[in-house]
Amino acid sequence: MLRVLLALLLVLLAAPPGGGDNPFLAKHLAAARMALDESRWDDARASVERALERDDRHLGALQLWSEVCERMGDLDSAAYALHQWLAVGAVGKKPAAARSEIKAVEEKLAVLDLTASEFRKLTADYVKELRKLEKDHSARGRFHSAIAVLEEILHILPGDEETLGRIDEIQRTGGADVATEDLFAGSDPLEGADPEWIDEENRKHSEWKEAWVEETPNYRIRTNAGYLVLKTAGIAMEQMNQAYRHFFRYKLDGDPTPRIDVHIFKTRDE
Repeated sequence: MLRVLLALLLVLLAAPPGGGDNPFLAKHLAAARMALDESRWDDARASVERALERDDRHLGALQLWSEVCERMGDLDSAAYALHQWLAVGAVGKKPAAARSEIKAVEEKLAVLDLTASEFRKLTADYVKELRKLEKDHSARGRFHSAIAVLEEILHILPGDEETLGRIDEIQRTGGADVATEDLFAGSDPLEGADPEWIDEENRKHSEWKEAWVEETPNYRIRTNAGYLVLKTAGIAMEQMNQAYRHFFRYKLDGDPTPRIDVHIFKTRDE
């Protein structure tokens, strides 16, 4: 029991960007690390993959996944994990990982994948051309096509802040047709949040005095009806805000208005 606690503590202390303080993810990473130390490769891989199911952008989990796969002799998976690590931690003007960490991963990947450097160059060139294409679409008013190109970039660089910011800008300024589209492009409004964490947190916020609270650019949402209601209410209200702005020709530059309080109660009695 003491060994499990120590492993968990080490994971929590060393957790890099991408995983936050999710206790369920930390639990699986701790189990993976302990299994790896005991040469239980299959158990280690199962645990780290369970962690990645909860956050596939967690740098620590990706690096541990690569280490486990390398120990097992699965060099293809080991290299793929580091490619994913770089796609998350080494992109943008302010990368999530430190330059020294990025360099270390690049050096490790170069040993596992002799074509890694060339692949990353080709990928960077491809993304550069996609950005040019998006600008051309936007300049011609083809905003749906521009967003489609940006979504292609997100397949290559998941979570890229520059790309996400550009999509947001188009949705704010490109007219009602794109402003009212689903901000999550049909994906999970919970953003991959761990189901166990949601259940546990919903119990904590089930009474009105402990209700969930979240601020969006134009609204302050308060609810005790659950995390899903919190997230979807914010999305719906912001979409309606954009529709009204264009209908009434009000603050079309997207500047926020004074926040409006939105209260959503769990039951009619409340």
